[in-house]
Amino acid sequence: VISATHCNLEEDMQQGQFRRDLFYRLSILRLQLPPLRERVADILPLAESFLKMSLAALSVPFSAALRQGLETCQILLLHYDWPGNIRELRNMMERLALFLSVESTPDLTPQFLQLLLPELARESAKTPIPGLLTAQQALEKFNGDKTAAANYLGISRTTFWRRLKS
Repeated sequence: VISATHCNLEEDMQQGQFRRDLFYRLSILRLQLPPLRERVADILPLAESFLKMSLAALSVPFSAALRQGLETCQILLLHYDWPGNIRELRNMMERLALFLSVESTPDLTPQFLQLLLPELARESAKTPIPGLLTAQQALEKFNGDKTAAANYLGISRTTFWRRLKS
């Protein structure tokens, strides 16, 4: 059995809110994974993977234009808080795939994505614009991952290096 929770089961067990015998039956191997919002560098590869799988299930090819569209929309995806974690990302990509299976040639733009996935639009209104971060701040946010920091800022790695040096 593979399961996930946001609760502290040991604490719940101590308070009598979770059965002790069930806890020990399930507690063979425990992995602590940070939430998706703390693993920002994983968001774009996961989004592409989920979209590819969803499109394949619908017999729709994943094109270079779709990959480019995802890259264009990366600011929205990277700035969203993902309260539903990886399940929410997978569900959004499935919703996008369903739309793409009917409407085969939409331009995958941030505006289009915000219409199709309104939760991204609501969140982006609350999120500071990445251009206001310095290259150094973005680098710190992504624990030294230069590619993720450049993607977050919406600039190339070369431009990121120039900003970092200045």
